[in-house]
Amino acid sequence: MMDKDIETCFAALIAIANALNLDLSFKKVNDDVINALYAIKNSQDVQIWIDTLRQDKALVVPDCAVCEHPCGRTSEVYLNEKDESKRRHAYQLIEELDSLSLNDIYQRLCECSF
Repeated sequence: MMDKDIETCFAALIAIANALNLDLSFKKVNDDVINALYAIKNSQDVQIWIDTLRQDKALVVPDCAVCEHPCGRTSEVYLNEKDESKRRHAYQLIEELDSLSLNDIYQRLCECSF
């Protein structure tokens, strides 16, 4: 099982990755995603990144917060509720973080949601 704060940070990361749909034009959001991943990698407090990523998602897909019929595409995905392979996939992303492109990072985060 993942630590609760790390799981919540990954949930926010997965949600923003799905919200972006591989659109790399949001520089601040991209920087926040990378910083959050490095906070996980370096065992730093991730609470500020959870809040930041949730704010970023609201900027990227503002209508999702008030949607009357949410589709779930940008919902937070909690990895402790998924099978072990999804958690391993997330940790592998952290281990390989230095060698991945931004596009690869987003693709791997999206893969954690299904």
